[in-house]
This record gives sequence, structure tokens and C-alpha cells, in this order.
Amino acid sequence: MPIMDTGTFLKKNRLNKGFSQDKLCEGICSVQSLSDIENGRQGVSPVTFQKLTERLGIVTKVYPYFSSIDDYECFMAFRRIELYLNSFQLEAAFEDLKSVEKRDFAGNVFYYKKWLMGHAIISFVQGDYEDEVLMHCIEEAISIGNKFEDDPYSNPNGCSELHKFEPLDSLFARCTRDVRVKNDINEPINSIVISSLDDITLYTLIAGIFSRKAMVDEALKIVDLVLEFIDKMKYPDKAIMPYKQRLNLIKYDCLLKEKSYIEMNNEIESVLGDIAWTRQPYIVIQETWYYGLSSFYCNKTSKAIELFRQVIGCLYFVNAGMITRYISYIKEELKINDEVLNMYNCIDPCKRFEIPPTHDYELFESGVSVLDNKEFLDFGALLKYLRTSRDIPSKEVYEGLCSKSKYSKIENGIQNPSLLLSRALLGRLGIKESLFDFYGNKEESEYEEIQYKLSLLNGAEVQKYKTLLLEIEKLKITKDVQVKQYIMLNQGIFEADNDTKEIILKKAWSLTRESEELEQIPKRCTWNEYYILLHLIRCSIYKDEIKGLYRLLSLIDRIKQDNIDISQKRVTLPILYLSIPQAFINKKMYRELLDIDSDMDMPIMKLFPGIIAINKICMDYARKELQCPLLSETELCAAIYTLKITNNIPSLEYAQIILPKYRESAEKYLLID
Repeated sequence: MPIMDTGTFLKKNRLNKGFSQDKLCEGICSVQSLSDIENGRQGVSPVTFQKLTERLGIVTKVYPYFSSIDDYECFMAFRRIELYLNSFQLEAAFEDLKSVEKRDFAGNVFYYKKWLMGHAIISFVQGDYEDEVLMHCIEEAISIGNKFEDDPYSNPNGCSELHKFEPLDSLFARCTRDVRVKNDINEPINSIVISSLDDITLYTLIAGIFSRKAMVDEALKIVDLVLEFIDKMKYPDKAIMPYKQRLNLIKYDCLLKEKSYIEMNNEIESVLGDIAWTRQPYIVIQETWYYGLSSFYCNKTSKAIELFRQVIGCLYFVNAGMITRYISYIKEELKINDEVLNMYNCIDPCKRFEIPPTHDYELFESGVSVLDNKEFLDFGALLKYLRTSRDIPSKEVYEGLCSKSKYSKIENGIQNPSLLLSRALLGRLGIKESLFDFYGNKEESEYEEIQYKLSLLNGAEVQKYKTLLLEIEKLKITKDVQVKQYIMLNQGIFEADNDTKEIILKKAWSLTRESEELEQIPKRCTWNEYYILLHLIRCSIYKDEIKGLYRLLSLIDRIKQDNIDISQKRVTLPILYLSIPQAFINKKMYRELLDIDSDMDMPIMKLFPGIIAINKICMDYARKELQCPLLSETELCAAIYTLKITNNIPSLEYAQIILPKYRESAEKYLLID
């Protein structure tokens, strides 16, 4: 079945939720535009589409229709910005915000809203501006897409499709003037207006400002109102969890201001079990920081120092420039003088970012576009843009997935692919297959739901895996090559015998490739193919074949290419780098291990500081074997404490084995409380 279009999806879910067109589009677009979208007469930008679905209480990815190339590039830029801000990578986020501004926000008011929000987050983290000024800026962003009564920032026409907004630095200057004339930050807040997940982030920032000013009642009031909204909308737990975690951080700060240290300590301890190396570094670092503060004020000084060491160690690999702020607080406010923390005294503070220069007022639209617009990118046009802009021959995209004729029809908008083929084609073009949502038929949707359940299983849950695979086999889509390949991939993953596993995986590989034999790593791979490659490499490593390790390096080089999207790299690269250290040491491939040292500085790796840490420790061992200079004491210390804060137990246990053999100083850092 061809993929469902956005209009059909919106109309179906709007009716299911009992929304009128007026209620759904208020503050986002006109009723006429929504009607045109639902009936296939107009397209809608993904960022605008998300505003509509979030108002319905549905957290979706987006359908890959774009009003222009600028629309696509802005969308992808904000995807990167989100990942960067989740790991304190402020400079990388700032650079992408500049790139969005250069594209004039694709003429879309909601990209402008995200741009404001991005700068607000950076400013909040750095503390660049007065809190009152920052709050007014946040309120300006909130006013986009929401209708306020008697609000000076809202559009006087209520919900028109055109909005006029000023550039950020001019906005800050005006807010400063307003604050001096009327300091209204102390006025009570009785209600809030939220219509999207971005608004939740913005109100969380406002709550953080009040908490920072020790206005605890107001901060907690906002937190409660936001949580009430979240409960009312019934957003999926997986999608809303990061937002709740940030709201919890505000609660911890409020408890700190109220000196409710025992309650704060107990609340944080109740969630620490959720910490894993896959969680956002920002959340892990901040939770551990507050845990350290509550422990200190509960007279658990040694515990607090251990936690502070973990925070500083993790920041060392994520954004070392942020360390100075934390160290300063520990020394000046808590009067702690610790020899380990003193090792970081020579680190320079992070770069400060200036507000972008003023530019003229501009008119932005709501992201609704005419379908016959020459710039409009439907799915086929998007594939063509990605392929041609990256100089990829069409054969590398469609081979083994569909015929040349069918692919040509897809690119030229004559035919729509199925949900499964859509994802596979994107994968070959370097875009993570699950970045977008494709609304297929009932069987395809059930298949994707089972896929998600399978992804949560570990190798020991064999019976659950078998049950879920049987559910897939009952669906009417098992003739699809992608489904066949996925079934065989999972059969191989859960096969205990290594030789049998390899045979199954090679057969799975041959479903979309000409041969079972893997002489070299292909340039383009689908999601299924990447995982088959990874497990074939592991089979080879298990058999003690050195060629498996060189294939691993070759696969990493492929994924590091610029034409592979950050969302794809975020999933595949960490898994591969986690497979390297011990295997390379076992084979005494010390030089090859040191060759990937610079890879640990890639922005994508900073999302996984625990993986950086174990690679650094194993590289230290390689340096010892090659009689090269070892890691500095500071870097070694940071690596060990990063493994602790990320709860990377297997890697920490391995570090406990190899480090004491040649570095006596490591023992005091390795002690577990």
C-alpha cells in the first residue's frame, strides 16, 4: 500500500479526537489552509505539521514533504540543534542556529519560534542576560502559534497566517527597555497557554528563571500547570519523558532553595536507577549535580565529592568549558577543596556567544504551501534532491530494493512507494529510516509496533523474541523483501551457534545484495543491512578473525561520511565504537586503536560520553604497550568518573581490570562507594 499523505492523516486523527477545523488550526494557520491540506490541495511544512499533531495530543515524527530545500535544511538543522543542546554542545548549536537565520527561517514563523527558543536555551545555560530580559524573550516565542487575550506580543488579528517579528538582538533590547519601565516579573501567574511541545520547553525555562531568583512558589506553579497540560493531552510516555525530566530538575532546584535537602535527596535517589549510558548527558549531569548538592547539605560530604567528581569528569568530554562554573560554585559556595577537582583548575571557560546582528523586519508564513510550487519537495523530489546533491548514482539507491523503472517513477512523483520501501530508500541515502513517519496500512503499522517491541529485548529474552517474530509472520506483508530480511536478521541475532548465525545473516544479506559473500563494505546501506553487517563482523571477531576488525573500521569510515545524517550516525556509530576497545586490545592492534582517537572529538560522540571514556582508557593501555606518552592524570580521572556517572558497568569493570596493572594512581579513582 502506498504511504498515506499528511492531509489524510490530519483529517483522520482530527475527527477521531473530536476537533473542529477552527479549534485545531487556531494560531497556526487559517481554516481554509487546513481544509486545503486535508483535501490534498496544499502541502504543509513538517514543523507546522508537528504543531497541528501536537495540538491533537499526538507526538509524531513528520511526513517528508517540504515546501522548499530551505524548509528541509532548516528542519534537519533543528534536529541537530536538539541533539547538541542535550549534550551541552552550545557552540555547535549556535552555528546551526546561524545557518537557519541565513536561510531566512525558510520563511516559516515556526522555525523562527524554534530559533528564538534555541538562543533562549543557550542564554539560560550561559547566564548571558538578565533573567527578566530572557523571560520576555521566551514569552515572545510562546506567543507564536498561541492566542493570548490582551497580550502586547500576540498578533492583533488573532490567527492570521502572516506574523511580523523582530530579530533577536532588537527583541532583547526592547525587552530591556520594557523591564526598566515596568518590572512585572513579580506579578502572579495564574494560567499558561500551551499548544505544542516547544511551549513546554519555553515554560520550563520560565520556571527555571523564577527558581533561579528564589521565587519558588511561582516556579512550582508553572511546573504544576505544565504537568497538568501533559496529563490532559495524554502524550506517549516515551515522547514526553525528556520534558518531564527537565521539569524535575526545576523541582530539585526549588527544593534546594527551600532547604528541603532530605526530600530532595530522596526524590533524586528514586530516579537514579533510570540512568544509563544511552540517556541525554544534560539530564544525567544535572541530576547528578543536584544529587551531590543534596548529599552535601545532608552532611554526606564524601558522597557529595564523589558525585561532583562524576559531574566534572563527564563535562570534561562533553563541554570542558562549562567546568569552571561548577568548580567555582563548589569552591566558593560549598567551601570544598578537593585534590581531584583541583586538577581541572587550568581549564578555560567556554566561549561566550553574542546575539546575532540586527536584521530588517520580515514577514513569515505559517508553513502552508501550494503543491504545484516548483520548489515544493514531495517524497520523490526529496529523494532526488538528496541523491543529486550528494552525487549518488541512482543504482546505489534502488539496487536490490526495487526496479530502475519503479525508482524513476518514485523520484518523478508518478508513483508513491510503500512504507517499507520508503524507509529503505532513505536509509540508502544516509537518512535514518525512523526519522520520518510514513502512515501506511494497518499491517504496516502493526509491523512497526512489533519492531519497536523487539528493539527493547536483550539477548536473554529468547522466548519473547520468538513470540514477536511469530506475530510478524502472521501479518500479510511477509512477502515484502524488507520484512523477510528483518525476520532473518532477528533469527540470526538470537541464534546461539556462531556458525549457524553467520549462515542466516549471509542469507539475509543476499536478499538485497547480489551475493552472500561480503568482499567489501557497500557505500550505501539500509537500516537492515547495517545491522546485518554489524552482526556478521561480530561473528568474524568471535571466530578470532582479524579481518572482522578491519571490516569494523571500514564500516565506521562509511558512516562517518558527511552525506550520512546525524540521526543515522547517532544510532550506528556509538554501537560500533563500543565494539572496538577490548577487541583491538585482545588482538594487540594498538596502533589502529590510537588512529581513532580524533573520532572521539566528533560532536555526535559527545552524546555518549561513556563510550568516549572507555575508548580513552583502552587507548591509554595501547600507549603503554607502544611506549608512547600516557593520558594526562586529568583525562584519566575524567574517563573513570564518566564511566561511573553514565552507569557503564561492563566498561567500568574492564577498566578495573586493566588500569591497576600499570597505573597505580587509577586505584583511588576506581573505588566504588
